[in-house]
Amino acid sequence: MGSLKNFILQKKKVILDVLLSLVSSVLPVAVLQFFILPWLSKRVVNPESYGLIISYISFWGLVPAMLGGSLNNIRLIHSKSNQVGNAEGNYNFILCILGVLTFFSTIIATLYLERSINTFDTILIIIAVCLMLINDYFIVSFRLALNYKKVFLYNSILSAGYFFGYALYLLCGAWQMIYLISYACSLVFLLLQTDLWREPFRKTNLFKNIFNDTLLLTVSNFLNRVLNYADKFFLFPLVGGTAVSIIYTATFFTKILSLLITPINGVVLSYLARIKKRPDRLFSQTITIGTGLAIMGYIISIIISRPLLGLLYPAYVNEAMRYIPITAASSMLAAFNTMINPFVLQYSSIKWQLPINGITAVAYIAFAYFLFKLYGLTGFCIALVLGRVVRLSILLIAYYAKPRNPEKLSRTP
Repeated sequence: MGSLKNFILQKKKVILDVLLSLVSSVLPVAVLQFFILPWLSKRVVNPESYGLIISYISFWGLVPAMLGGSLNNIRLIHSKSNQVGNAEGNYNFILCILGVLTFFSTIIATLYLERSINTFDTILIIIAVCLMLINDYFIVSFRLALNYKKVFLYNSILSAGYFFGYALYLLCGAWQMIYLISYACSLVFLLLQTDLWREPFRKTNLFKNIFNDTLLLTVSNFLNRVLNYADKFFLFPLVGGTAVSIIYTATFFTKILSLLITPINGVVLSYLARIKKRPDRLFSQTITIGTGLAIMGYIISIIISRPLLGLLYPAYVNEAMRYIPITAASSMLAAFNTMINPFVLQYSSIKWQLPINGITAVAYIAFAYFLFKLYGLTGFCIALVLGRVVRLSILLIAYYAKPRNPEKLSRTP
């Protein structure tokens, strides 16, 4: 009877954590996508200028958020070995390396997008991306403790910071302040609530394994994020800011779903890190539920897209609606892939991450190149769908392949 009660309480806590994580992730997403960015699009009248801003935001999702998130996930995956071995210091040392990488990649991205460097704007961008990197790693402290109430507080402060940043943008005209202020406010909260920043900067006997896994996951995550962020970043020099603004509007639901599901992904990975046996039944149930949600989500996206986008982005909605049926399908596939990825990350060899994302990226780039030449932006959107179908196929193969740590993991019915 006691074990049944504990089982029910554990299931209840998982559900509550998922709901709390979902609610907390909705806050910054809603503030950005329904308030800040639409307001910004109306103030930045020139579509080329707004497209440039969107390209920078895509870069931030492609590099600093990816780097911080990779180190975040590696710390979760290595949580058991961290307790047994002497891992303190390794992560902050690696964080410094990632910070240097973020600095130089920002300079390269600025030159790529603008062909020159405005010193003031570039300094603001570098500060913002470094704050983002640190935030995305330090928040792992709450995930390790399964403390999603603090995740909620963190996202509430981040959301409020967006409004303060936008107010400062209205005063000084620097749009970068929107992100700089929000991540500065949330970092202050993290520094007060976690001791990760107090860990020493040193390499221990675990450094090599942790660094190699971080490097592998970083490369694979970079390839994965090509589908979510690099399209706008690489399109800007090719077709201009107006086309980027249209594509951004058309992929609105992809962005929303990605930002909403990623924190849920983190909750699932946090709990899976505590389960030794490979939960095949739970994986099958996730596929079934995910399929149903994807179909329902696609229908809803088609129905509400015109009135919602017309309200938020009236300047781009007519052109964007041509691509909505395709981008909505891409959004649902992206959400489905995100739901099953934690199982692969936890129970399959981490070496799978590189072929999963590498093959997906190569396939997507190939599809995008040929279909863009044939059908323009429509072909580009179709390439997104095909790329995610390829990723889904490899994820399924990876999960059912030989598990990571076969001596410790076994299948459950």
